[in-house]
Amino acid sequence: MGSLEWFKEVGPLIEKTGETPPMECIQNAGDLFYVPANWRHMTLNIGESIGVGGQAVYSGEARLQDGLELLQQRPGDPELLHAIGVGLAHRGISALEYEGEGVKIEMDHSTAMDMIRARQMLPAKQTIDLASENLRKAIADRPGCPETHIILAETLHKGGDGEEAEKVIEEAWKIFSRDALPDGVPDSTLAVVQLNLARFFLQAQDGDKAEAYLRNGTLSLLPEHGDALADLAVAMAMQGKENPAKLEQAVIMIEKAERNGASGKSFENRRGFVIGRMMDRDNEAEAEVDEAELSEEL
Repeated sequence: MGSLEWFKEVGPLIEKTGETPPMECIQNAGDLFYVPANWRHMTLNIGESIGVGGQAVYSGEARLQDGLELLQQRPGDPELLHAIGVGLAHRGISALEYEGEGVKIEMDHSTAMDMIRARQMLPAKQTIDLASENLRKAIADRPGCPETHIILAETLHKGGDGEEAEKVIEEAWKIFSRDALPDGVPDSTLAVVQLNLARFFLQAQDGDKAEAYLRNGTLSLLPEHGDALADLAVAMAMQGKENPAKLEQAVIMIEKAERNGASGKSFENRRGFVIGRMMDRDNEAEAEVDEAELSEEL
């Protein structure tokens, strides 16, 4: 998502849900602006601009350790809990992919956090559990941040708890539904949030649920939303093996998405996925014909 899109669609949602709005400023020629570590930020050029910026090397582990240190000064800070949860999730998922779950060690939350502060490694599954715990605390204190819900769901899913991950998305869906939000939240803002929630099911390779969430969410608000139509095409293509008609519909939908403004690398990847599924189907059909002809000859 670009900065302009964020300011137009996500920014208003923060204010409408009662969240603390971000600080804003206009940087003029000659101004130097310093962004402290762990401060999320974005820039938007409001005219012809030339800027020079730099970043210090800041590893994920260093970010995690700084977050843990700051949390001792600001216990319960949802922003820090979010950052720590993300850092632990990345560490746990990486360990899970390369080392497996490991042997779980029985310990309380405080002891586990002390081990992380001491840069000691916990088993992958236990690290993921710790990440989930911090993300849940962040949601409890700041439920209006969709990103935290999505990261928690992805963490749970990759940790092997797909059922609980779906529950997280379902709860987030209730929070970010049209009926639950205050009047005045633009459809375009809500559509972006619901689109990102629906994408969880694409990542989980659940085309059926992804389609349902897209149709009941973003596309019910904005039926011609190009990116949502492209995602819908992918969701349909995922179901193509069991339901060939869905695959035919996916091809039509990806073309419709392009007509409605879907473009860029993300769209090309989605179109490639749909075309790839079509080619797989055609190749399987040819193989079946060849096998049948061979059987007749024999």
